[in-house]
Amino acid sequence: MIKCLICGYIIREEIADKNKEAIPFANSKQNIKYCPFCGVDEKWLVESDDRLLGDKLELNDETLKIINHAMKLEVFNGDFYKEASELCLNKENKSFFKSLSNIEYTHAQVHRRLCKEKRTPSLTSLNYEKFRGKDELLLDEALKREEHAINYYKRYYDKVCNDEVRTIFKILSKVEEDHIYLASSKK
Repeated sequence: MIKCLICGYIIREEIADKNKEAIPFANSKQNIKYCPFCGVDEKWLVESDDRLLGDKLELNDETLKIINHAMKLEVFNGDFYKEASELCLNKENKSFFKSLSNIEYTHAQVHRRLCKEKRTPSLTSLNYEKFRGKDELLLDEALKREEHAINYYKRYYDKVCNDEVRTIFKILSKVEEDHIYLASSKK
């Protein structure tokens, strides 16, 4: 049994390839290199450990506000990718955006746990019809969103009150960098 120390999910062999389109190298049952739920690399995957990075922290109001905003940012991006998977034409891009959506929603869940929110927020739906059938524009928008997320984590890295939260910001930034690489390679 393998557990992710970031999102807390248990990774069973039969689901090792979930969201494979949004991680740099596809997992196999015998070789799990990335969490299929949040996209972090194998450094954060453990055989047996009850820990969860960022669990049971006492955080100040400013840090809680920053994490809450990060949660909304991840939901916002997850919502966009979910829509993008319906709007694009290319079948591979559809799978890529669907997987990106799943991973971004998992990032939001990580933040929800950190700031002890009962549920992940539902945001106002936006109309993305202008992107219908325009895969290139959807990929461009994905790049902008991933860069924005990285910049957010960098901007607030020194403003959060806890080293574990900073570590999580750094780890999630790396996943977003992987997404930029993957989106760029589809153009």
